[in-house]
Amino acid sequence: MKRKRTLLWLGVAALCALIVGATASAQRSATAKVALVTDIGGLNDKGFNHLSYVGLQRAQSQLTTSGGVKGRVFITNSANDRKPNLQTAAQTGNGLVIAVGVLFEFGPLDDVAPAFPNTKFAGIDVDYGGLSKKPTNVRGIQFREQEAGYLVGYVAGLWETRHPVKGKMVVGGVGANKVPAIVRFLAGYRAGVHKANKKIKVLIDYANDPTFADQAKCKET
Repeated sequence: MKRKRTLLWLGVAALCALIVGATASAQRSATAKVALVTDIGGLNDKGFNHLSYVGLQRAQSQLTTSGGVKGRVFITNSANDRKPNLQTAAQTGNGLVIAVGVLFEFGPLDDVAPAFPNTKFAGIDVDYGGLSKKPTNVRGIQFREQEAGYLVGYVAGLWETRHPVKGKMVVGGVGANKVPAIVRFLAGYRAGVHKANKKIKVLIDYANDPTFADQAKCKET
């Protein structure tokens, strides 16, 4: 999991580096403008939003040649904010717009990116193959969630083996929604548990939370 977190902020920083290079080649000493459009949950979600923001901050502090990077953050508070935030980010002259979260795959990027052909878009946790219009100025950034899930499951399996409850060995995993990234993570989790101990029962469920941020709903599930 730590490796995935590191790769996420490094990925955002690398995207910024690419846009810096492109901007510099087009106009000497020009500043690369980069917009980060969050998903619901805010910058302190301890997940994709926060780590993407860390990557943007590092890009601004470390990519100081050729004019450097000027970042701007657009906060998404509800599902209705995703598309307008992307549009505003593109309209305000940002050469790169980074959309954080899989839900930008289902409409917002398809709707906005084609209207701004000179702007580059990147979707964190977005499968480019899932975009119906296949905009040529969009790139999806995905991870091998099953690998992180496997490690978590293996540790959970070792713990449960040593600390059974009333003689029973049962562990659980709850995902926000049944989207590909979470399905992959939980599949890896199950495999990791069974690698540690095939006798452990694994319970998997989904909270069906459209916000991906309702911890109380997840706890109830």
